[in-house]
Amino acid sequence: RQEYGSDSFSVHSVRMFPVLNSRSCWIAQGHGVRGYCLASRVDSDPEIAWILALVVGADSRREGIGSQLVGACVRGLTIDGVTQIWLSVEESNLAAQALYSRQGFRVDRFCPGFYGEKGDRLLMKLQIA
Repeated sequence: RQEYGSDSFSVHSVRMFPVLNSRSCWIAQGHGVRGYCLASRVDSDPEIAWILALVVGADSRREGIGSQLVGACVRGLTIDGVTQIWLSVEESNLAAQALYSRQGFRVDRFCPGFYGEKGDRLLMKLQIA
């Protein structure tokens, strides 16, 4: 967890995600897990999905892994019939916002308190034609 940050899942947990739902988890592997992207469709509207987590290990950043993971996630969700993908990002995380923007996501709105006190987030959306 240390190399990914305190909010990330353990490597063991990440390796279990595809076993539980192979259509909503993408993992970059090299010498171990280099990063992962987790997504979930909305039960009440299966054309909508959320990217729940995008994590790239500290020693694997700036290599395009995050972009590859998001791209694979978007392609997989699109094949499954998703037409709208949402995610939340910290307003101060300009690098993540730029990565998502390059993938076609646009800021939809600012949500103060999205994750409780001091949990302000930008919501970004990708509308798939």
